[in-house]
Amino acid sequence: MEQIKITVNGKECIGSKGDTILKIATQNGVFIPTLCHFEGVKDYGACGVCLVEGEGLPKLMRACSTVAADGWVLSTETERVKKARKIAFELLMSDHDGDCVGPCSLNCPAGTDAQGYIKQIALGNDTEAVKIVKETNPLPASIGRVCPHPCETECSRSTVDEAVAIDEIKRFIAERDLNAETRYIPEIKNHFDEKIAVVGAGPAGLSCAYYLAAKGFPVTVFEKSNELGGMMIRGIPSFRLDKDTVRAEIDIIRQLGVEFRTGVEVGKDVTIQELREEGYKGFYLAIGLQDGGRLSVPNDDAKGVMSGIEFSVRTNLEGPQKLSGKCVVIGGGNIGADVARTAVRSGADEVHLFCLEAYDEMPMGYGDRTECEAEGIIIHAGWGQTEILAENGECTGIKFRKCVQVRDTENRFAPKFDDSQIESIECSSVLYCIGQKPDWGRLLEGTKVELNPNKTAKADLLTMQTAEPDIFVGGDAFTGQKFVINAIAGGKNGYESVWRFATGRNLTYGRQREYFGINKDKLSDRFIESIPRQTPAASEHNTHSFA
Repeated sequence: MEQIKITVNGKECIGSKGDTILKIATQNGVFIPTLCHFEGVKDYGACGVCLVEGEGLPKLMRACSTVAADGWVLSTETERVKKARKIAFELLMSDHDGDCVGPCSLNCPAGTDAQGYIKQIALGNDTEAVKIVKETNPLPASIGRVCPHPCETECSRSTVDEAVAIDEIKRFIAERDLNAETRYIPEIKNHFDEKIAVVGAGPAGLSCAYYLAAKGFPVTVFEKSNELGGMMIRGIPSFRLDKDTVRAEIDIIRQLGVEFRTGVEVGKDVTIQELREEGYKGFYLAIGLQDGGRLSVPNDDAKGVMSGIEFSVRTNLEGPQKLSGKCVVIGGGNIGADVARTAVRSGADEVHLFCLEAYDEMPMGYGDRTECEAEGIIIHAGWGQTEILAENGECTGIKFRKCVQVRDTENRFAPKFDDSQIESIECSSVLYCIGQKPDWGRLLEGTKVELNPNKTAKADLLTMQTAEPDIFVGGDAFTGQKFVINAIAGGKNGYESVWRFATGRNLTYGRQREYFGINKDKLSDRFIESIPRQTPAASEHNTHSFA
């Protein structure tokens, strides 16, 4: 490893090229104040206390996340550093109760260190940035196209002007990882003999397989369809998520040594017990929500009435499904938005989207809602379906009644309606995106795994362990319908449980931690210059259509 020399507070420090200032200084006995928690010395953090200043540096730098360059002369005791450190202390102590983790990371289901990878990109360390992202998200290029970016919702920069375009930055750096010459493949440092089986090759299953393989376990992923990717391939439309992007990221997982068996339905072609007899020591079940269910209103079997999942799968696997006349889409989530936009591209004369939630409370969020309206989709918020109108077995319209409450005071789903407010609309097709359920088939036969009334699996909320000790569950089949990033997070959490179980370790030790962010209402502008939010031009976005 190439050596470099830096000077910190007057002491010469020797370290390895690529190490951070903090790591080199600490290894050479130089103390740099920090409030972050470390395992030995970690290469990045978020408290903003470990600041240094040096000749030739344009601004104050964080010692924990700045890669050192040979010859730097640095100080942690200049007046400028002391003033900035004082401000950082005041912010951290202002109604702050918890670890020094940025609100962007706290609000990310996967806990991705946005501060860390953005800093590395700013320093030109693209590979290090990808490495940081992949510590919590092995599919960043795919996620960058479909994530609702809750990180930006809590971005502290919004107290000054606008949130940092975190998702766009992640998407930018992830594009680099798609090229074989520049992609990051984790170094496998350990090798375990315990074989692990992952059932389902959607985002949760792929995430679990990635981290297990990187840990050094032999992993086999069983997928009953003939292509990997789950709903990222079969459900999400191509204009939202280019399928070659998903396949490229799956190839990276394959390079880690993961074995994929497609066209194999566990429970039918091979049972869990048979896999146990083959030597598999742990199972992670992440089969998603493939069953679109029924609309459960009169005439819901009329021709032209179809679940949004079935419509999306047919479109992705068979090509555009021809629609004509008016189309009604039911469902205010991101799947509803995708299905409505797909209906526009499938030839419908008009597309109307109905949902129970009020306009500003639609689960799809502002971004998807804006995209829908920009494409001419007419949104009717606050309505619940009551009947499909049909003639000779074919859909001719649908009736709705006003929804006045979706959830009760304890946030449980408990809709209430005003039957005096009725609305009808003529249409030739209805695509509903509600009530998706897992289709377990015969997968659980011979096991003790229990199901909830909605057919999701019962399991411990922290460890995801079911009533069958070696079986763990994750993704939508455990949580119900969530975003892809939630499935990614569930996959990593499942990996942590499965490898611990397979090697006889405690499943809960060190995992029950709760974090609290800074109260942003107490923050001032801190003399920060207002800078416009940086985003790519619209032409740079993925605009693939079915045409």
